[in-house]
Amino acid sequence: MEEIQSVTLDSVIISHRLLKSIAKLKKLKRLVVRECDLDQDFTEGDISTLRSLPIEEFTLVSVPETSTSSFVLLRGIPNTSDVVLDAHTWDDSSMSSVMNSQLTRLTLGTVPYEANLPQLTHVLNHLPSLTHLRIASLSLVSLRHSGAGPAFPLASSSLPRLRVLACPPLLAILFPKRALNELDITGYISEPAMSLVHVYSNVNDNTIQTLARTTAAIHTLSIYSDMVSHGDSIIRHFPHLRKLHIIYGDRRSRVVVGEESLTSVLESLSIGFRNTGEGYLPIRELKVDFTLINPWMVDLQTQRKAIATYIEATFSQVTRVGLGAGVQWHRNDIWSDWQAYVQPARIEGKLLRALEWFSNSIIDYKRCFAKAGLLDRD
Repeated sequence: MEEIQSVTLDSVIISHRLLKSIAKLKKLKRLVVRECDLDQDFTEGDISTLRSLPIEEFTLVSVPETSTSSFVLLRGIPNTSDVVLDAHTWDDSSMSSVMNSQLTRLTLGTVPYEANLPQLTHVLNHLPSLTHLRIASLSLVSLRHSGAGPAFPLASSSLPRLRVLACPPLLAILFPKRALNELDITGYISEPAMSLVHVYSNVNDNTIQTLARTTAAIHTLSIYSDMVSHGDSIIRHFPHLRKLHIIYGDRRSRVVVGEESLTSVLESLSIGFRNTGEGYLPIRELKVDFTLINPWMVDLQTQRKAIATYIEATFSQVTRVGLGAGVQWHRNDIWSDWQAYVQPARIEGKLLRALEWFSNSIIDYKRCFAKAGLLDRD
């Protein structure tokens, strides 16, 4: 029992006895509490004993018609833990334990855009210690048809320590005047109804306008491919950018095999970031992710040629390139030749499927696949 590192509690009553048992798991790193109630026999001492555990990730899930009493467990979670919160309600009574905490890393599940946005900002206004914030997705279902979005009264002095932010583009209002180092605006937005198209279609324009108001020295940026055409604006507003991550395709699509042309994608990327009159690009690391599996993912000669033709010409300072599926390209400096490698311990399932499905199209480069043991698999 003492060797247990992960515990999941699902739809149970959390009692004094259960908390005492959990407190004995001295190697516990991950605790998940899903749709649970806290028994009335618990004590503050039961909760405080959790703080001595090496919990790295704490997930708390509540759904409509269930109690939020388990939220008080946040009082016993180490401040440095990654807290994942998927809540159905954001009222002060439910969120008091969150607002009174000293959390540093918080991940939120789906947030209804209009219904819960004011409550969300109220909670964030009470979290000055937060350094990492991730909002996985937004639901636009309840948004009324109007020209303006709902009020988002985040105080200008809120989140003074925030350094890493990941959210859907509609929440770009979060990052002006924050001293961010990393920004990810690839969070999911539920597919809008026709009455909401005006909100969804203006996302990128509004996001770019917001970029002009940021004073942060952002060095890592993640965007969707539909923002590539705004590449020049991104360069202009993020002069310290070192890592750029671009996602092509819908990560929730049920389609698996794609027909994207690598050269077409990289050509559009090159055009979008042509950087007219702005000097050289400071980007050192470029990652282009494709949600679908494409035949060229097993053709390293094609990848190498595309890097030389499009990426080197536009991102002259880049020394690391990832084109999805787990193959990494790197060079020691801008004068060195490119090398491809795959870490055997981190081989992605997408690459294995591509090697299986397109086995007749495999073209290795400097024995990259061979060295990783990928050509001898049954």
